[in-house]
Amino acid sequence: MSETQHTPGPLEYFFGGGTGAFIVEPDGTVVAKLSVIENTSGHSALVANARLFAAAPELLEACEGLLGLAERDGWLHVAVNQARAAIAKAKGEQP
Repeated sequence: MSETQHTPGPLEYFFGGGTGAFIVEPDGTVVAKLSVIENTSGHSALVANARLFAAAPELLEACEGLLGLAERDGWLHVAVNQARAAIAKAKGEQP
C-alpha cells in the first residue's frame, strides 16, 4: 500500500455558525471547511458530511486492517473486495 498522503487524523469537527462546519486536527489546525450548498438537505447533510469527513482516517485504517487480516487468512469475498475498492477510492488509486 502507498504512503499516506492525506491528513492522518484523528480529526474532529465543529460548526462555525451559519451554514459551515470545520474539520480540524486536535491542535486546532483547520483541514477543511464544509458548507451547505443550495438544493441539498441543508443542516442535516452538513452534520452527516462533517461526521463522515472527520471519521475518514479511522475508517480507512480499519478497512486496511481488516483487509490485511482477510488476505492473510484467505477469506476473500464480496465485502473484502468492496473494502479494497473503497480504500483505493480514498487513496486515489485504481482498485
